[in-house]
Amino acid sequence: MTDKFISVNTNSGMFLFSPLEIIRCQASSNYTWFYLTGKRKVLVAKTMGKYETALTENNFIKIHRTDIINKYFISNIKNNMISLTDGTCLTISKRRRTAVRASLRIAS
Repeated sequence: MTDKFISVNTNSGMFLFSPLEIIRCQASSNYTWFYLTGKRKVLVAKTMGKYETALTENNFIKIHRTDIINKYFISNIKNNMISLTDGTCLTISKRRRTAVRASLRIAS
């Protein structure tokens, strides 16, 4: 994990988040939800694509068209479902299963 911060602009101002604080990001139309440690979440008026490169360079993986997760917060993987340490369960899309398994080094 690098020492870079991810900057996001919201209605409340600009925030800098360490990649270690971000559990996952979820696309919602032209907005992105950042789910953070401490049960915090922030809504940003930009698409997830604006953050995708910065996140994937910092140990994140895109598991679905709408979801990018931090590998450090994965607690379990079973039957194409990923459970995160915050209790969230997400489905790995069919299109991304091979890439996700390769990134996490899981045998098919």
